[in-house]
Amino acid sequence: MNLYSFVTLFLLPVYLSAGPSCPAGFSLINQSKCIKVFTSSAKRSDATTQCTSLGGTLVTIKNAIDNRAISTIAASAGLQNIWIGIYCYNLHNVTCYHDDSTGVISYNSFRPGYPKEDFDIGQSVYMQTYGAEWHTGYRDQMSLPFLCELPTTISDPTCTHNYNGYCYLPSHEIPGIDSSTTYSKAQAICKANSANLVSIHSQQEVDYIKSIYTNPNEISQITLGAVASQLHVFNWVDGSNFDYNYFDPLVNSTGNCLQMDLSYRFDRGLWSEISCQSVNTFLCKRKIGVMEQIKEPSQPIKHFDLSDPSNCNTTLLMAPGVFTSFGYGTSPLPNTYCYWRVAAVGAYKVGIYFTDFSVWFNMNIEDQYGQTIARSTGNLQPFSVLASTTIATVTHLQTDDTPSYNRHGFRAVVLPY
Repeated sequence: MNLYSFVTLFLLPVYLSAGPSCPAGFSLINQSKCIKVFTSSAKRSDATTQCTSLGGTLVTIKNAIDNRAISTIAASAGLQNIWIGIYCYNLHNVTCYHDDSTGVISYNSFRPGYPKEDFDIGQSVYMQTYGAEWHTGYRDQMSLPFLCELPTTISDPTCTHNYNGYCYLPSHEIPGIDSSTTYSKAQAICKANSANLVSIHSQQEVDYIKSIYTNPNEISQITLGAVASQLHVFNWVDGSNFDYNYFDPLVNSTGNCLQMDLSYRFDRGLWSEISCQSVNTFLCKRKIGVMEQIKEPSQPIKHFDLSDPSNCNTTLLMAPGVFTSFGYGTSPLPNTYCYWRVAAVGAYKVGIYFTDFSVWFNMNIEDQYGQTIARSTGNLQPFSVLASTTIATVTHLQTDDTPSYNRHGFRAVVLPY
């Protein structure tokens, strides 16, 4: 072994075992967050789009230490007010959620009187840096600077696409191989690079993968690292838990492998089943600092169950979720009026995917501001309605009039996009 090889082997493990680090352009805060300051003002929807395009969210704040640190960073950049990654919904009572899908907030720094009880259905949260207090306002009637947050990772000079402690290797960037091939050959190529075909565990990871593939005209789908253990039940090949899914509710294909749709569409990133013999480009993923993925007990997840309750007159149905018309599948349909308020966490817009639709009277959908965005009736093929807002309201009146005997209702899946 020459001196160069010895030095390389000696230094590399030390480099990889260093503490948390951040991607270029982001700063490490409190050893737990990667933050980037955007001093230009933007509406909240545009600010969240900027952050999600990087695989992140508006900055989330979960304790007083982070609250003070974020306030100090923003104030040092000359900013008086900034958007933060919290969004509040008030139907009967106010509940605020983190943009990173970790659920309802447990820490807050709201100024007395906020969030307002008499506010509209949705409230965007912003911080006044002087005093580090939080306020609320309409998401698209204000423009403010903002901070984006990414998860910390581990430095690896050999990795181009480094995210959340993993290195992602797109097949078109691996030299000397066929960048499009079948599942088994793709997995063999990944294993030869100390990786596996990609597993996915969050909406933010979907966003990051989309950021790798920016030209849908060149690559419109990739094979994922999942194999069916039984019909519509999948396991990740790296042994990690199947704890998240993003299946396209309108695609009814059947196969033993999965692909991600990266074509030009507003809700790109959805998954569908394919034959394992399909030839696709693919994405490998390896844990930084180890040669093999850690095996964990696998918890397979199934497609949505048709027996899900209707959720009629729900206060707020958070995506992902399912709702149906009241008495869906029965004939005649019961006489009733239903409304559903559906929502995504503040970083995303809400998409409604009707997998079955057969109604006599109009089904209406309004966005967060009361504007009608869809009105449908009849026997329709599966379709989707993509709201441009975080919240949408669906209403439907069905009666026991004679025409309703020929209708069986509808079923819809709610997803963030």
